[in-house]
Amino acid sequence: MLLSNLFSIYVSTKKVYIQIMKQYFLFIAICIAFGSCSLDDSKNSEVNLNDDISIEEELISSIDSISQQLEGTWLWLYSSGGIAGTINTPESTGYTAKLEISDGIVKGFRNDSLIYAKNYSIIIHNSTNTIEPHLDIVYEGGAFPQYFIVNEDELGLVDECSDCFQSLYKRE
Repeated sequence: MLLSNLFSIYVSTKKVYIQIMKQYFLFIAICIAFGSCSLDDSKNSEVNLNDDISIEEELISSIDSISQQLEGTWLWLYSSGGIAGTINTPESTGYTAKLEISDGIVKGFRNDSLIYAKNYSIIIHNSTNTIEPHLDIVYEGGAFPQYFIVNEDELGLVDECSDCFQSLYKRE
């Protein structure tokens, strides 16, 4: 008798659980269905296409001025990234690094010793890492292209690959 009572409680609890789960999945399905709708998709995609064109036109017109902003000597502050999410600094690595950028050439130095000198170009790139087109530095010799952000005093370089590094430099 006790066993049959326990079994009937189990069965009724299971039915309630199944009913709750059905309602939950129905609610999720309705949220997904309505969440993916918009009022007028044709206008949205038309605006996005025009926005992409204007962004690319703006990037093309800014390449020369940005190239001039890149020129100079840049002192390495830190790099972070990789699968382990490491942070490297001059203090943690025991060396200094700098970049000298001029006339389409990037020179890399470690402890004031020249490590490499490579020609570079700037291209417009659509990547999986960013939403909009942006400018990348592409180096001669097959190194990863790098997305960059430059202002008067800082240069940020982000490798265009998964689990790669981003580095920050300050103008010397």
